[in-house]
Order: sequence, then C-alpha cells, then structure tokens
Amino acid sequence: MPKDSLALRCVPGTPGNTYKNDTARLPDAELAVIRSFLAEPAAAEVLRLLNEAASKEECDFARDYAKGVALPLEDATPMIPAIRLLLNHAWCLAKDGDVSGSAAEIRSAMKICSFYMRDPILIPWLVGITCEQMCLSSMMNLLGREEIASGEIEGLEACVKAHRELARPSLVRALDGERVFCGGSIFDQFLSRKIGPNAILSAVFGQGVLTETERKRHALTLWVYQNPLRPFLASDYAAYLRFILGMRKVILDPRAGEAEAERVVRAIPRTALLTQLSAPGFQNLTKKLHEVETSLDLALIGLGAERYRISNGHYPQELQEVPCLGPFPSDPFTKEEFHYKESDGNILLYSVGPDLVDNQGNPAKVNNKSDIVWSVRRALGSEEAR
Repeated sequence: MPKDSLALRCVPGTPGNTYKNDTARLPDAELAVIRSFLAEPAAAEVLRLLNEAASKEECDFARDYAKGVALPLEDATPMIPAIRLLLNHAWCLAKDGDVSGSAAEIRSAMKICSFYMRDPILIPWLVGITCEQMCLSSMMNLLGREEIASGEIEGLEACVKAHRELARPSLVRALDGERVFCGGSIFDQFLSRKIGPNAILSAVFGQGVLTETERKRHALTLWVYQNPLRPFLASDYAAYLRFILGMRKVILDPRAGEAEAERVVRAIPRTALLTQLSAPGFQNLTKKLHEVETSLDLALIGLGAERYRISNGHYPQELQEVPCLGPFPSDPFTKEEFHYKESDGNILLYSVGPDLVDNQGNPAKVNNKSDIVWSVRRALGSEEAR
C-alpha cells in the first residue's frame, strides 16, 4: 500500500496538530481521496484482516527473543499507519451514519494496540501506547460529532478500562524482556567482542540521535572500555541488572514518581558506562507511564460524563457528579483533582501534565509545555466539533 496516502498519515481529532494531521479538518477534496483509498481492494483487505485480528483473544508474534538486540521488528513500522487506516475508516462510517460501526472500529484498533503492548520488549510497548493515544483522539472526535447510544458508550468504557489495567503490568513485562533479551544480549556480545562500539551506540541511541562528533567520542570511550578497561564490564553488567530491577520496583508502585526514578539513576556507579548510557531512556518511562495512565483516566471520566449527559440531557456541572467506574482518580502530577469545565454543552477535562504548568487545557505545546486533555465540543455542531 502507498505509504504517502492521507488515510495512513492523518487521525480524526488529533489534538494540538494542524489540519494537515487531522482527518476532521481536511478539505472536501482531500477527504474524497481518503474515501477513495479506503474503497480500494488492498485497503479493504487490510481492514478485514485487522478486524479479524481484533476478534482474537491474544496474539503470538512468534518472535525469536533469543536474538536479543538483533531481533527484527518488521511489524513495528507498519503498525501506526495500520491503526490510522482503521480510525479513518471509523470516521467515514460515522459520517455515513453508521455510528455503531464507527465505535466498533475504534474498539478494534484499541484491541490491536493492547496486543502490541503485551509484547515483552519496549519498542512494541511504545508503539502500542502511541497508537492508543490516536484511538482516544478518534473517540473524542466521534463523541463531539455524533449522538452515540448508551450501550456503545459502555463498550468504549470497557475497552478503555481494560487498557488502564494493562498499562502498568505490560510496561513491567517489557522491562523484564529488556533485561533478559536485550540487556543481556548487549553485555554478552560486547564482552565476547561479537559486537563493537558502533553497534552498542545504535542499540542504545538508535539512528540520528547523536551528532557525528558525539558518536566518535562515545565510540572511542567504548573501545577503551572494551579493551584496556575490560574488567569493568562485568561489574557494569551487575550494575545494569540492579538498575533495571530498581526501575521495575518504581514502576510497580503507583505512588512512585520522578524523584524515585531519579534516585535509582543516581545509584548507578560512575564506572558502569553502558548502564549510564542507557539510563536516561529508561528513566523517562516513569513519566511516560503516568502520561498514559492519566490520558486513560481522563477518557474514563469523559465517557462517564457522556453517560450522565445521555441520562440527564446535559453534562455534569461539577467533576464529582460524573459517574465513574471504580475509585475516582486524581491527577498523578499534582495529587489533586483533574481540572473540569462544562460550558454550553462542551466539556474540557485536563491534567497539567509532568511540567506542572497549567495551560488551561491546551493540548498543543506552549513554550514546549502542554496539558493532557479530554475535550468534547458538542455545542459547535457535527461539522465544526474538534
């Protein structure tokens, strides 16, 4: 399938992005291009296969994890455009009056995301949560444009609740996989000189992160580390295992935050060079997890507000009026209530996010800061809701 198609690049209701990324804001001519693409036999077959996959209870990716850092992940690259394809199909179904079919496509997309998040290595987990956020954007867009039956709301709630319960244990599982499959592989191959400094840098940083000067400097340091300073490698591996287990403990504790993750990082010995190099990426996982859980908490509250609106004819005036599945969550970044605003048939629900700066519910970056937002703007009408 052509990789430059609008149907594989855009997502309905993308918060904080320009119309070029948001299917709901595209001109009619470009919407016609998406519809034409979705009608092609190849796209129709992919949609059929995706929905068939979503009907399964679980997924076996049949990976040979023993390959460690050499494990190919050919399915990671097409996963994001595949989810976009499903979500754009959902948007078109809603526009054509099939709201139930649209909600079903969003649920299928989220089911596939959950499969990916269960794969016990970090790259699929990160791809899975990226796709999950696109699904939530499409969900908000659908709620703002269409009148959805209470049963469909409950189906979406059940789907979001399952993701909320999955987020933390799936990340712990991914950390376990990284420790066993990837970390062990890197140290083993570096110790046995099967891989050199450049392979290590590619495994830790990926492509395009380091400048050429930084890469050369790190490569020289690692060469010295692998040869004259070789005895430090064994102790570095031990430090790496302690570090990952420490991060695992932090992630298992819902009350733990950035300070606890920072303490685990500071405990890494200065001589543990490879562990020091990999630490920043792992440290950011705590913040990423809180962002994911927050967006799902907001979605559950927002869907509860929809159930309230269907029963009462209007949204709740106060946050505590929202019927919620389970204990009412609080903002993990401030330990206080989420911000909630209801105005003329619109609702805005948001967290200030990890930067602790209140941008009044703006999901776009303002001075490189943004809020985590659930927003449904029904009062604008079906053609203008964002």
